[in-house]
Amino acid sequence: MDERAAERPFQMTDTDVVEIFSTFNTLGYWRHDLDTGHTYCCPTLLDFFGLPSTDGPVNMMEISARLHPDDLSHVMEANESASVQPMSYQKIHRIRHGGGSYRWYCSTGRFRKKEGTSGEVVGITWEIPPHRCEAIHRLLDEA
Repeated sequence: MDERAAERPFQMTDTDVVEIFSTFNTLGYWRHDLDTGHTYCCPTLLDFFGLPSTDGPVNMMEISARLHPDDLSHVMEANESASVQPMSYQKIHRIRHGGGSYRWYCSTGRFRKKEGTSGEVVGITWEIPPHRCEAIHRLLDEA
């Protein structure tokens, strides 16, 4: 989909999609540079992890420490796979908040070509509303 979509009968642009989705979902953005190995996160995403905002790369040990232990390997595996071959992925995982409680999030990412480099993996993360978490718990219990 591109901005020219407004010229077609459906008339919805990429910007429309993001604006509609972000009306009810706070989005955190991230980018992993494959050449340097550095990951950069917007302030909103760092806030999900309870980390201070930074313009530089994030400390992945701090990020990893806040992911639920049962989810960590799945999230890292998805990032690694997207780094090795062009692909997209979506993962549901938990992030620890103050007091040790966890909240559910969904992260989706994809490989993106970047001229003159090995490329990067970019993505967004958003919190899953608590009323939807019950359905996730039921699915996990059935698995």
